Amino acid sequence: MAGIFPASVDGGLAPNPGDLSNPARAYPPANLPIDTAALYYGNGCDVRLRPEVLNSLISEVEAVIDEGGLNYHASSQQNMETAIRYLIQRGIPHAGYLVGGPFDYTLILDPPPAQYSDYMLLVVVPEQTNNGISRVNLNGLGFVDIVRRDGSPLEAGDLIQNRPSVMVYYAGQMHLLWAFGGAASAGAGEVDGWIRTDGNDTTGDGTANTPDKAFRTINGALARLVGMYTPGLNFRLNLRLGIPGTYEAGLIVDIPCRVTLTGDPANRANYKISGKTGLQNNGWCIYVARVLSVAITGVTFLIDQPGVVQYGVSNHDCTVFVIDCNVKCNIANSSAAGLVTLRGAMFLQGDIYLQGAGAMMSGLICWAGIIDDAGLLPGHRLNVTNMAFNTAFIWLHNLAVADMNNPIVTSGCSGPSYTISTNSVLNRNGATLPGNGSGSLTTGGILT
Repeated sequence: MAGIFPASVDGGLAPNPGDLSNPARAYPPANLPIDTAALYYGNGCDVRLRPEVLNSLISEVEAVIDEGGLNYHASSQQNMETAIRYLIQRGIPHAGYLVGGPFDYTLILDPPPAQYSDYMLLVVVPEQTNNGISRVNLNGLGFVDIVRRDGSPLEAGDLIQNRPSVMVYYAGQMHLLWAFGGAASAGAGEVDGWIRTDGNDTTGDGTANTPDKAFRTINGALARLVGMYTPGLNFRLNLRLGIPGTYEAGLIVDIPCRVTLTGDPANRANYKISGKTGLQNNGWCIYVARVLSVAITGVTFLIDQPGVVQYGVSNHDCTVFVIDCNVKCNIANSSAAGLVTLRGAMFLQGDIYLQGAGAMMSGLICWAGIIDDAGLLPGHRLNVTNMAFNTAFIWLHNLAVADMNNPIVTSGCSGPSYTISTNSVLNRNGATLPGNGSGSLTTGGILT
């Protein structure tokens, strides 16, 4: 059959109000036909139809149904609608195989696009894993660069052979939104994010240790970087404190990757993280929850929130490494704890200093989790000074386990050394625990 615009004899007359044989409300199409005159049938009830035109309309409808792979049902009035949804579902107009590589690729869409258009979304499967900076040529329209979501060039392994990726064209570039594993350089690798007390969470991107590029807060850095990348199990997000100073408390939560936070182990006293008061009269410097793992190195946690139960690190359901850090209490009558873990694991490495300033507090608390100092290398120590323990230096509850594998340096401490309850276990391994009271064992607590 002929197309939807049949021969000129079947129409093509412009509207003429003086001739009743032509629709008075006729209008031309937005895009004129290529090989025939335009039909002016109008959009009112005064439309003139010929059998040839009806046949052309049937032809167009049937073409949609055929392309959608649908068998025509005479009893249905949704043949074309269903076929269109099938075409959308199949994705052929915006998806295809990226041929070539490992640097330049070609992609053929059906139907071929007239031009690159902003917001054009493509689903592709690379024939080869890319080997660095890459481009794509779409239906012969010319090569354009493929970039990561932060606008930087692709790195080797960002496109993976026979693994689907999603890209969108915008402002002259093809932006890789999602790749298998999140794009290797953006979701299976690592990225550094600089933070400075004089940085800017709004304009900074974390790419340099300068006031204009660095973030100002830990929370600001995480909000931006997690949005820019696709964290995965093999991804590491490195937060780096760029200058000495006092940084705001931070929440490291709901990130499915490894996170590091680093100050300066040789100058940890001047890389300080202040506290924050949260719900239920609790406070923290760093709150960790539902992260693959967190390693914190070379900082001092300030116990500085009056009238609340504050922790240097509050770990919930995660694995946390505390390396070469201080916990320093600045409040004389705090009800704080140095480090706490709930249903997770905390490993102490390097030199750890718990400095109480005479405060009422506990050094270590663990509920239904693990505390282990096996990472303290020979010559490194857990140092505990000037604390009056309110509950105990170490408080284990509800199936918790603690392994103290190294000698503890202690001075100026008073109060119970331990409280072990509800089937928890403390393996002291010969270490002398801080405090001047032996401690207590209740409801199945074990001291070895």
